Amino acid sequence: MSLGTMFGYGTYAFQKSFGGLHWLSMTLGNRRNNFTLSGGYSYLRREKPIYVDGSSSLQMLSPFTFVKGPMLSASGMIRIGKKVSFIIENIMVRASYLQSEQQYTPDYSNPSMPIYTYKIVNNNVTRSLFIIMPGLRFQKQEDRSFQASVAIVNLDNGNAFPLPMLSWLRKF
Repeated sequence: MSLGTMFGYGTYAFQKSFGGLHWLSMTLGNRRNNFTLSGGYSYLRREKPIYVDGSSSLQMLSPFTFVKGPMLSASGMIRIGKKVSFIIENIMVRASYLQSEQQYTPDYSNPSMPIYTYKIVNNNVTRSLFIIMPGLRFQKQEDRSFQASVAIVNLDNGNAFPLPMLSWLRKF
């Protein structure tokens, strides 16, 4: 059983963003054949400006989006050769965030000059994300391995896309 946490702050693209992941996992089996079940909570605050078209300038109203939610993961590894293992990782994220929407409502009581009412409507949005990552792990030495997998990302709107991944793992 393990308990862990990760924090991150900023990137080149989103310098004022931060996030975290806190988890608990339990593994059954040994180094060659195992199954791990993990659960945790993640959050991400990222820059996402919403601009309003004013008279002659743009004004930023809501500079951040805060995404948060629980995560669940089921992973496994089965040795299929002397130095090769089949791995699979399945991740489900249920994230919620506040989505701001700009609404313009026209008033045609004076047809020659309609008046538009502007308001921002905030909606709570919940989305699901499923990631299935089958792959192979190549391990020549006890303290390091190389892993190649294809993450199949499935969004809750029915869209899915592949994401090839290469990882180098090293024991410290």
